[in-house]
Amino acid sequence: MKQLLFIQPNELPGIAAKKLKQAGFSVTVQPFQQDYLPHDISTFDLVVLDSLLQVHGHEELVRQLDGHSLVVVYNPSKLPTLSTAHLPTGWIEVSSLRKLPGAIKSQIKNSRKMPAMPEISSLLPGLSVTRKFYQYKKKQVIYAEGHHPCNLLYIEKGKVKVFKKNNEGKELTIALLTRGDYLGYAALLEESVYKDSAQAMEDTEITGVPREEFEVLMNTDKSVAKKFIRLLASNVSEQESQLLKLAYNSLRKRVAEALMNLVQKYKTEVQAQFSIHISREELANMVGTATESLIRTLSDFKHEKLIQIKAGNIIIADGKKLRQIAEC
Repeated sequence: MKQLLFIQPNELPGIAAKKLKQAGFSVTVQPFQQDYLPHDISTFDLVVLDSLLQVHGHEELVRQLDGHSLVVVYNPSKLPTLSTAHLPTGWIEVSSLRKLPGAIKSQIKNSRKMPAMPEISSLLPGLSVTRKFYQYKKKQVIYAEGHHPCNLLYIEKGKVKVFKKNNEGKELTIALLTRGDYLGYAALLEESVYKDSAQAMEDTEITGVPREEFEVLMNTDKSVAKKFIRLLASNVSEQESQLLKLAYNSLRKRVAEALMNLVQKYKTEVQAQFSIHISREELANMVGTATESLIRTLSDFKHEKLIQIKAGNIIIADGKKLRQIAEC
């Protein structure tokens, strides 16, 4: 029988906890007690965090939960009230009470044991730091705008997009990241909340260094400080360039630039012809246009034999001409 720890605002088992017990789970109800968890959470298969739980300001509780198995936030409609709260890394949304037992069974079944950290990692090489390991499924949120950072994050494997949303929910992708990239460090350096959100574009593995250790390194190791100052400066330059392109470049030019950026970021040495599976909506968010407008431009490129589209994959057929369009 799978062991669940259900954290909620009071001692009385709620409807969700009762539903899980009826589904065959062994449920231990834990009332929220500031920064205190009396149970050893390593003995549980999964932790369920009630969405009504107001965790803002309770940083120690978040750290205890951070990285443990899978944290499920039930009833995501309540999440807007937690937009500036501290939440553990890797929480999963479940859209309804009816879906909760099935979602938990599926995640427990599909989750893998946490693998041992590789002996050699390019994350701050040569330095003695604590390393945490996180796994994210495709489309899983890595961190969300308004949340407080707990770790310096480094991509060991996979693809990640960093994006912002406006008040109407429209999304703009501001960065594409892959193996060897850091993410979320600006919020750590500013000692503030995240100003953007990050999501896995495919199954992704990430290494993390606790915030306190990263701060010590920044204050005591000049090479580490220099590295992240350069990264910050590079990000500022890239975002300024992106703003200019959005303001003045034609849609045709911006789509060509986005495709070339995908090639530059994700093409592997073994690929004779670059191909990527990316939704039209995601590509439109990179370009900063409506999905319908993007589809028309892709159709033009296909007609001109610059790209091919097969089973949802975009294949670069004439990279030289696409680059000319992007750079003209």
